[in-house]
Amino acid sequence: LDRLYLGRLDSSIWFYDKMSRADFWAAAATIALQYADALNTIDGTYGNPYGADNPFINDKLPFIPFYIGRTDCSAAPDITIANYAQPFKSFPDALAGFGHNYDLFRDHFNFTVREFVAALGAHTLGNVHLKYSGFGDGLTPWVEEWWLLNNKFYTELLDVYGVSDVGDRHRDWAQLINQNDSGLWEWVDDPQRRLLMLNADMALVKDIDDSIINENTGRISCTYHECPNNTATLPFVKMYHHDNQLWLDDFAKVFTKMILTGYDVNEMTILAPDAYFETTPTPEDNGGTSDAQRLKVVFATMSWILMLFFCDFVIVI
Repeated sequence: LDRLYLGRLDSSIWFYDKMSRADFWAAAATIALQYADALNTIDGTYGNPYGADNPFINDKLPFIPFYIGRTDCSAAPDITIANYAQPFKSFPDALAGFGHNYDLFRDHFNFTVREFVAALGAHTLGNVHLKYSGFGDGLTPWVEEWWLLNNKFYTELLDVYGVSDVGDRHRDWAQLINQNDSGLWEWVDDPQRRLLMLNADMALVKDIDDSIINENTGRISCTYHECPNNTATLPFVKMYHHDNQLWLDDFAKVFTKMILTGYDVNEMTILAPDAYFETTPTPEDNGGTSDAQRLKVVFATMSWILMLFFCDFVIVI
């Protein structure tokens, strides 16, 4: 993404002298979210796989403006503990439970528990990269249709399809050690290992905070069935599982709140409010795997997995 910003993917397209990195990353993520939402309405390889029974056909991600006016940190994009102004903000931890990660989002973004649960629904997009995270097997998604923006993340967490309570099994979530010798423990749909959940994800339905045996590897002492429910977050997971439009509405608000953190909205400029970027995928878009289409989807993944650059904080999701 930074290569695109600098014009190194296409010498005729660059943004480094047009907007800050922070603005570019926020805009790229916004475009990707809208595109991934629009893919729900078409059929094809990179579109809606549900055919005439598409449950998301009438759902729509609300308008998210392109806010411009952020300032990059002086060390961006190569920020480390050594060159960043102290105190250096802690990152969310994929191996941790609810308490650690919610505290960070509450302190950095002033998120409520409901907003925190809504934000993590972004894991419906993209894949876990073994090379960079130590999880998965190459590229492993959280959900099967990882290119679509919808509430399937919550359905997978609950492991239910049309049933509201934890315990009606479709998958068989089990915490196993990574098969590529990273030493990290991950939740997989045993035995297929087609999908993956992190402790940070599973903590939305299960109270695992006091069951972590090893903080460095993330191993948990209880199974999916044995771990108690997280009563603080589970009601919101169930709520979003049942109502995709409600989640889209809440997610748009939370995402906007996040990308405006540290700034006064009255001092920001809304870029082209009357010509908001509208993605209208066509059948030609979803029949193959062109670089352009992959890039649009990857925008969303990278924007959550990598860094958002603001002068007041740096955080990885």
